[in-house]
Amino acid sequence: MPSTKKQTKKQTKKQGKKPAKKPANKPAKKSAKKQGKKTIQSRLTKKMSASLYQSLISQKQKGSLTTSQESRLRRELFVNYCKCLKTLRYNPSIKPGLEYPLCNSSIYTKRGFTVPRGIAKRCKRYK
Repeated sequence: MPSTKKQTKKQTKKQGKKPAKKPANKPAKKSAKKQGKKTIQSRLTKKMSASLYQSLISQKQKGSLTTSQESRLRRELFVNYCKCLKTLRYNPSIKPGLEYPLCNSSIYTKRGFTVPRGIAKRCKRYK
């Protein structure tokens, strides 16, 4: 006589437990570049309109910005600062090293904003 364990296994097989279906062939996952994800460069250079930029600056001076507006303005100020640095750095009429205080003043200080720490170092990564 067969043991009870073997009988139960055979009975469950006969009772019609269906084997799990194999998943259909799925396409291989695409890399980040092929999926259309934006690179850092494309996110940095995307410009907002001048009127929106000015309205966000005036709202920040009043202190009534949402978190998303704050991050958009912070990014736009960073881009403008980096562009300012690069144009002044390669301008032969400006003495070397003066581009940092000039851009800090025009983009941040005169508007009453604090300059982020290490912003000039981050501009080196921005192309």
